[in-house]
Amino acid sequence: MTGQKMDEVINCDFTRSTKAISLLLNMLGLDVEPEKLGFSLCHRSFLFESNEKAKIESLRVMEILGASLLNLIACTKRFTDRKIPNKQLSTVFEKDKYDINLSFYKYYKVYDYVQFGKSERMNSINREFYQDVSSQFLFALFEQTNFNYIYNILEKFFTTEQMLKDPKTYLLEYTQRQKQRPLYKTVREFGPDHVKQFEVELTALGKSVRARGKSKKLAEIEAAKIYIANNNLNINDNIKVESSPIRLGQKWQISTSRKKELNVILNQLGLDENELPFYMLDQ
Repeated sequence: MTGQKMDEVINCDFTRSTKAISLLLNMLGLDVEPEKLGFSLCHRSFLFESNEKAKIESLRVMEILGASLLNLIACTKRFTDRKIPNKQLSTVFEKDKYDINLSFYKYYKVYDYVQFGKSERMNSINREFYQDVSSQFLFALFEQTNFNYIYNILEKFFTTEQMLKDPKTYLLEYTQRQKQRPLYKTVREFGPDHVKQFEVELTALGKSVRARGKSKKLAEIEAAKIYIANNNLNINDNIKVESSPIRLGQKWQISTSRKKELNVILNQLGLDENELPFYMLDQ
């Protein structure tokens, strides 16, 4: 979709009151015409019930572009953290994309400014997370600002330390080095069948903790997390530090044709190589 066509869609009269959107923009410290962002704060149910079904595809495009933007931000943040193994980068990126999007949505109370159809209004009252709307809105903000602005907004929502291993796996490896194994025991089940809860007791190295979950597996994972936290275990001890040239921030040879493709992407994002190097983009 070209920038001109996107502007035509965004400028349609789909906004809540411009005053309400202005409040949100003030919280973001952004001086932008509210009308430019109104369309991005529509849920597809609103368009469907307003007989504007033709515009739903435009929302979908904005959602996809917003998700790509989140991926780029996660990549920029985590790629140079060499404690994250190469094989786990994709998993970390996916988790980051969801977590920072959710945190942004809740922190700025985006749910208060979204136009929903009647079928979705009860969920909006309950402040359920609408990942698609949040992604749409972030992309609309990006179009009015730049990559660095969006990055700076979202950077505070990254967790300071990634759990690179499943807590049960980490605890098993930790105890095996001391020639022991953790023991998980289901001590009780309670609640009606459709919302049953399980309580598990974990014992390892002479210490015990208890945790609950919607399944035995989830309760055991939660118990392992609590044990790790209570005993101040560094979950990333003995993690191999990646030392490949790319993870050290060094460029590698890129073919002429690939470089042309990456230049097109940089131009579409309004960036230059100094802001986002080719090796980062190529990931």
